[in-house]
Amino acid sequence: MELLGAHKEGGQYFVQLSVVKNDSKANFQFGVTEKGYAAIKQVLQSRPFDAMPGIQYRYYISNCLSPHSLTARIESQNDGKEISVDIPEDLAKNLFWFHQIKDLSEAEYLRLDD
Repeated sequence: MELLGAHKEGGQYFVQLSVVKNDSKANFQFGVTEKGYAAIKQVLQSRPFDAMPGIQYRYYISNCLSPHSLTARIESQNDGKEISVDIPEDLAKNLFWFHQIKDLSEAEYLRLDD
């Protein structure tokens, strides 16, 4: 799963993910708590290689099986690094749910328009 972003809208917090299952890919959005939002923003604001403007980073969830931590892989060009971030249990459960679904249709109600 790839982390695409996180934002606040009307006092609510949201995370966007790209998920691949059975050779199909789709983007989804779901609500999170303020603590969950802060944890995801911590990942998305990580720049472990070079802080120069214009360098593109991609953020992948490499492990979400723990109820209180998330391991994310950050990639830029040919470099990659994993970081661990403490997350609230509700966010861990949401991420695990996306991890374990068998087909993207199970999350259709959370799908973002292309």
